[in-house]
Amino acid sequence: MPALARRLTVCAAAALLAASVAACGGDDDAADGTVVEVSGTMPSGGPAVDLSPVEQTAGRDVVMIGDSITVASTPGLEAAAGELGVELTIYAEVGRRITVGRSPEAAIDLVDDVLDDGQPDLFVIALGTNDIGKYATQEEYEAVIEELLAVIPGSAPITWVNAYLRDDPDDSAVFNAALIATLGNRGNATIARWASIATENGMLSDGIHPTDDGTVEFTDLVADEIATWLD
Repeated sequence: MPALARRLTVCAAAALLAASVAACGGDDDAADGTVVEVSGTMPSGGPAVDLSPVEQTAGRDVVMIGDSITVASTPGLEAAAGELGVELTIYAEVGRRITVGRSPEAAIDLVDDVLDDGQPDLFVIALGTNDIGKYATQEEYEAVIEELLAVIPGSAPITWVNAYLRDDPDDSAVFNAALIATLGNRGNATIARWASIATENGMLSDGIHPTDDGTVEFTDLVADEIATWLD
């Protein structure tokens, strides 16, 4: 069995039996609001808020909204969903932004269509790559993120995959700091730390998009976050 399949099978078993969420990458030892150091998501030395879920969701209907990174990883994500026993619906398009755009449709406009089919048990948001560098301050990024969160029901858990551009690490850090602050205020959310993985050698093909190895790591990261929420 391939290493990825073995890992996902272990995560699925842990999630389904509720034996050890931590074994699949989650960390429920700290309650919401605990201040921890998180590499790659804040400017150096800055604190981050641990948003690990206090309670897991028993549902298995997962919606993922993403951009080209998710597009590249879709085959692996669909395989991971099968291993985890979840119904995963992916809405991913190249160039997608959080609140701006008609083609592709911005995430904020897409959410209404998603909710027409009923509220999923978990939202996975993998956006920000195409918004990095478009705003000047952390407050502006926070406002954009808050606009999207405002159309997602507060009762819906969210895991958001943060973002990283190799040629724009400073703006990437500002976006990710805004993400931490905004989701920390909302609660019922976790952050999947792609920015910590994307900086490693061999993960990005062009400073933005994942290599084959990068898509495996991205898939594992998302699968771990989904497993964290499963009961």
